[in-house]
Amino acid sequence: FLFVALVCCLLAAAQPNAYVDRYKEAFALYQKGEKQKALDIFEKIFAEDSTETNALYFKTVLYTELRQFSEASKGYTQLCRMFPDNANYWGYGSFTYTLINQPQTAQFYANKAVELDPYSYQHMLHLAHACLFLAKTNQAVYWYARALQWVPDQQAFEKSFLADFDLFDS
Repeated sequence: FLFVALVCCLLAAAQPNAYVDRYKEAFALYQKGEKQKALDIFEKIFAEDSTETNALYFKTVLYTELRQFSEASKGYTQLCRMFPDNANYWGYGSFTYTLINQPQTAQFYANKAVELDPYSYQHMLHLAHACLFLAKTNQAVYWYARALQWVPDQQAFEKSFLADFDLFDS
């Protein structure tokens, strides 16, 4: 029995992932700038197999890049449920909820992200944004000041702080 189980495991491991070619196709489309087509492939993969969490992650990132923040928020919510200890999913979820003007939800997600990773300036920045949108000025200033203490360099500042405000402005 043990031998049969071992052989079955080896055969299963030798089988290629049914989605490898589709992932490759999606990444090739993405590199060509055809993000919507790549997104469609990731959507189909995840619809066929909800255990393909890589497809969920990639489609969520693409929704963010395509500025479809409501869909991105839904994806981050799913990722947070599946991976509750991943601070980045909570942080990015917070940011997308801020972008769709749901600051209370954004604050909840940001608090969780900061709790999981208290040294990430990006999570502190997301919490500051949520507080700002909730008109909690003192808390926003506090979290912006905390975040600034952890920013590693000018490039990170421009990519995070300034880019976020440009996005809010648009």
